[in-house]
Amino acid sequence: METVCENARPDDLISGIAHCLLSARQFQRDAVVLFQQGSLASACVLGTIALEHIGQAFWLLARWRELRDGGQVPWSKLRKQMRRDHEGRLRDGLVHFLIEIPPSLIKDPEAMWDLFQRSKRRAPASLHSLRASAQYVEPSERRHDWVTPLAVSEKQVHDLLFKTANCYITALGMMKTESFRERAEQLGVQETLFETRDLWPRPGEDAAP
Repeated sequence: METVCENARPDDLISGIAHCLLSARQFQRDAVVLFQQGSLASACVLGTIALEHIGQAFWLLARWRELRDGGQVPWSKLRKQMRRDHEGRLRDGLVHFLIEIPPSLIKDPEAMWDLFQRSKRRAPASLHSLRASAQYVEPSERRHDWVTPLAVSEKQVHDLLFKTANCYITALGMMKTESFRERAEQLGVQETLFETRDLWPRPGEDAAP
């Protein structure tokens, strides 16, 4: 009879990280395909889900660091802890973050840093809001009209997918531990995880360069 372990061990968390990143890659790749086909709302939803999976991977990485010397955590507790809100997952997924600096701030490092910090704090809520606007039809806040998923712009979705691809690459760079590579190889996903050529969107006419 197979023995069922009620506790997750460090190796189990490494497996979880690999599965999260594999899911992130799959959703991101599908999002890019949809983006190139002009299905902007669907691409936006999938791209945001991909970023959440990256966030879950980094959350698991932090737990692995706490347990890597032989600790364990009950599977039931781990399941509850991973049922986090969307913004929390997105916040942890934004491990690579860039902003456009207005020319007026180029010579003011303090103002640039303040803008960067404010932008990064607001990013999870903004991305969650963008995803919601790509999913639902809602009354407009500014006029007696409706906001529909068709209103999502190509630039918004391109920028989201570009961010997500960069975060995925950053995640892979931070996961280059012997434990992670060995586990990915055991799961048969190492080659897929590190194949990244199809994860970036090609810019359209009104997308950011």
